[in-house]
Amino acid sequence: MLLLIYFVRAIYKNNHIEYKKNIYIYRLILTSIFWQRRLRVYILYLGVNLLLIKIKNKMTWDNAIENYKTFLILEKSLSSNSVEAYLNDVRKLAKFCEEGHDVKEVEQVTYDILKGYLLFVNDLGVTNRTQARSISSIRSFFKFLVYDGILTSNP
Repeated sequence: MLLLIYFVRAIYKNNHIEYKKNIYIYRLILTSIFWQRRLRVYILYLGVNLLLIKIKNKMTWDNAIENYKTFLILEKSLSSNSVEAYLNDVRKLAKFCEEGHDVKEVEQVTYDILKGYLLFVNDLGVTNRTQARSISSIRSFFKFLVYDGILTSNP
């Protein structure tokens, strides 16, 4: 608990540099408490993430994906293979958005960009099962962003 207080103070005093140093402490706290009391982790997870959102007005792809990874592991309790598959799908979307549409932040993603990405995935010739998982991953990612308060609406 003392480490959590230190982490919250560091967030209020400094911004991104201290955040980078202490995010590992935050994850350690959540992981250790998770196995003891799941409800407390849920509350801590939401509280600390709300503080992080207040510090950073814009959410880059890397930060959003890292937060999503934490969500998948702690909240959804997915296996490591499922987590990696979901993250790979979201990373492919991020790469498509950054390179093809010059979208550097998740707030800038629109329905048309997502539609274009799904057409792109279809043109790659991947199986229907992979396409369905990709759609599921993207839906879950944007639902998480809305749930976490990063986006106001789901594109």
